[in-house]
Amino acid sequence: MPEQTIKCPNCGTQIPLAEALTEQPKEISKISTLITKLRKFLICNKIFFETVIATLLTVVLVIFGFYQNRINSGQKEIMSTQTNLTEKQIQIDEQQTELMTKQLEIQHQLNLPVFKVVSSVISGERKEFGDEDKIFVFNLGEAITELTCSHAVFFDIELFPIPKSRGPLSIPVVGYYFTQGSTEGEPQLLIVIQGYNNNRKFVEIQRGLDRNLKILPKKTEGYSLPLPEVINIIRRKYVQLDYRDRFGKPHRSYYQIAQNGQGCPMAEQDGQKIFALYRDSRAREFTGLNDSAILLEVLEFYDHWE
Repeated sequence: MPEQTIKCPNCGTQIPLAEALTEQPKEISKISTLITKLRKFLICNKIFFETVIATLLTVVLVIFGFYQNRINSGQKEIMSTQTNLTEKQIQIDEQQTELMTKQLEIQHQLNLPVFKVVSSVISGERKEFGDEDKIFVFNLGEAITELTCSHAVFFDIELFPIPKSRGPLSIPVVGYYFTQGSTEGEPQLLIVIQGYNNNRKFVEIQRGLDRNLKILPKKTEGYSLPLPEVINIIRRKYVQLDYRDRFGKPHRSYYQIAQNGQGCPMAEQDGQKIFALYRDSRAREFTGLNDSAILLEVLEFYDHWE
């Protein structure tokens, strides 16, 4: 009886059937032996692998803890600075109240107005405290005519860590306040400057920055400057008042407005510089600002000076 053969599906060679049947178990045996050896190796080195993985996890946790402590220290430093600023602001407000009383006495004698410019955060359309930031202009002195009012708003961006190559970024903003008008019914209240839920949007921008800095990669593609760990926005607000006194003589006064409290009179030269800078700079529309736009401003500003 002729020997039975089968054709190899790969090369087409005729292989005796008996040989093909014995080769297959040999291959299976080799694989089984390899699996057995691998299993023994893993069992013997189980402690080694567990130790290596535990060590790697420990190193990762140490690195994470280091950066977390660095962020916490930066936040504590900012909170400490803000607390000091609040205490100083209280002292300044007390001094301003005392100066206002003396100024009122003097200017009454000179037949001049006594302006009181106050910033206040009040409820908006949602009836929630803190939605809207308004400025109220009072006159506690002599009568005036032809009163006009201008305002300027800057967003100062504070970073931690602080870049060494450049000072703070200051963004002129238009539209933070969008209406102002005279009032009736309260004789001493002359003008109210207000926005629409402007403080609420400002708080949302700051919160968005805090969230994004936690999830965005520290190295942003296309920029040499790594993202900072903390970005804080400080508002600077100013008011310019033009008017005529009771004798028709023109006057101009400047005030720097507190975040929430009484404004401070400024020297005329300082006020002129602030409003000239505001007019000549490329201001950003408040309605178009968000946390992403602020991040882009930060990266472009500091990357240009790296």
